[in-house]
Amino acid sequence: MKLSLCILFILSGLLLVPLLPIGASETFGTNSILYQIVFCLHLIFFCTCIYLSILEIYRTICTLGKIKLLILPIICIIFCFIISLDLLPVSAGDALIHHLVVPKWWLKAGKIYYIDFHSWSNYPMLINLAFTGIMQFAPAEFCALYHAAYLIILAALISEFLRNKNEHPYLAPIAVIMIIGLPIFIRLAATPLVDLGLAAYSFLCLKLVFEDNQKTINYFLAGISLGLALSIKYNAILVGFVCTLLLIAFMNYRNGQNLKHAAKILALFCFGALIVYLPWMIKNYLWTNNPIYPLFNSYFSTKSPPSLGGLNPIEHRRLIYQESWFDFLLLPFRMIFNGQDFKGKYFDGVLHPILILGFIGLFKSWKKRWVRGFSIFAVFYFLLATTLALPRTRYLAPMLPIWICLSSLGFIHLLTITNIKLQKKVFTIFFSVYLFFTAIYLKEISERSLLIPYLNHKISKLDYLKITVPDYELINWVNNQLPETSKIYLLNTANRFYYFDRNVISSGHDSSAGIVNLLREKPSASSVASELKAEGVTHIMANMPRTIDIMEAELVGENRNKWNEFQQKYLKPLVQSGSTALWELK
Repeated sequence: MKLSLCILFILSGLLLVPLLPIGASETFGTNSILYQIVFCLHLIFFCTCIYLSILEIYRTICTLGKIKLLILPIICIIFCFIISLDLLPVSAGDALIHHLVVPKWWLKAGKIYYIDFHSWSNYPMLINLAFTGIMQFAPAEFCALYHAAYLIILAALISEFLRNKNEHPYLAPIAVIMIIGLPIFIRLAATPLVDLGLAAYSFLCLKLVFEDNQKTINYFLAGISLGLALSIKYNAILVGFVCTLLLIAFMNYRNGQNLKHAAKILALFCFGALIVYLPWMIKNYLWTNNPIYPLFNSYFSTKSPPSLGGLNPIEHRRLIYQESWFDFLLLPFRMIFNGQDFKGKYFDGVLHPILILGFIGLFKSWKKRWVRGFSIFAVFYFLLATTLALPRTRYLAPMLPIWICLSSLGFIHLLTITNIKLQKKVFTIFFSVYLFFTAIYLKEISERSLLIPYLNHKISKLDYLKITVPDYELINWVNNQLPETSKIYLLNTANRFYYFDRNVISSGHDSSAGIVNLLREKPSASSVASELKAEGVTHIMANMPRTIDIMEAELVGENRNKWNEFQQKYLKPLVQSGSTALWELK
């Protein structure tokens, strides 16, 4: 097994780990030379991984013979399109809420620090450490390019894994085309998020566990890969849980010697994961007394972010979308066929009908160890991810590369039952249809993102942001009109902090919970105003329709009167843009 790409990719990730203690240090910090040197070392390893990945993808596509003359240009076009999308001004909600704004605040402060009102900043943020390095030298849009590069590496890791299986010469090329042309991965690659890094390290973990050459070192490296995935996003907890179960289930326990070896493997795997993830646990424990904050706060007796409560994911869909238990049984098929971007009812993401072939790959090749492992992982991860959180296509990022491998295998089974002379024609026709579907999605995302008008300079950056970022016009007014000492409380505005040049604060996910709780706890409207002033708040920006709805739903009697008095006596209207108003706290 060639480990060069795997090891370089692991080393690339490990070089991000010391950025946390360096950035949090009073001696160094995020703007120090040491931080920049370590980040540049990471970038060297990362760029080497990209180069090796491009070579791997090229070699794999070249095994298709003359068809490569069709496939290679299409892959290049897809990546050129992604690069164009990456260079658009950032408008992705999660990027503005935490993925970019936390590095921005770290750089402004000169160090990694505890942001008490911003619970998202306590999530693992390995890739955000890289964003911090990038934003010192380049515009924030380059963070999206960095994130897109993980798609290239992910495609190469899949290619390397499947080529080594020697199943069929078309198996690896099919998977590469599918992973690069999958709509949800194109969308993720066009935004400065972290999901593709999570998917790449999660796949590397599974890849190392299920390689044919089962060396003991592989399990330690798999554990390190899992630790890096955990350091990127909490979703990797599900990856670790299912991987650990798979390791236990697939070990040989027939005699005492094997049992001892199995225990050693499991210990190496867990140790590798823990040693990499440990800095994030220490950081959270020191700041919040909970090593995995904000998860399981009740067990660690720590203060939870303000919340008005809510439904569990299944109850939410049953109530909001009137879904039946039969709808839940069909969830995998509905996500494959009915996904739509930015619509929660349709899972906020687009997959591809070809993924239905994963079920053929699963059943037809069940006897193979890696197929059993991949199938069990996919099923368990899907069940956990769609029941512990709202079903979102993006949340399946660690599972989708696994399912693409199975779908590629399913396509191979269909291909092998056709006449050998027709196989190339069948392959060409089938993937022409696949890439046609991808082309339709590229057209949709191009129109939605206003790519062509922006590149043709028909829309300025300011106008683009006014169109694509809710409340940007008001944010721009705040940046230009309010004093630098201002501090704005965001109330039901979706917490798009990034474009504010003034200090902002919020109550987190439930941004109305802080004020609602104050109105319930404080004896008068004046004491509510005093509490906000004590926190340094000078202004409140609120989405009026949402605020009215929530206050009417959450406050009754005296508390509602308190809110009305607070509004009338202590809030001075300054400006309104659309449905969002800005008040000055008197």
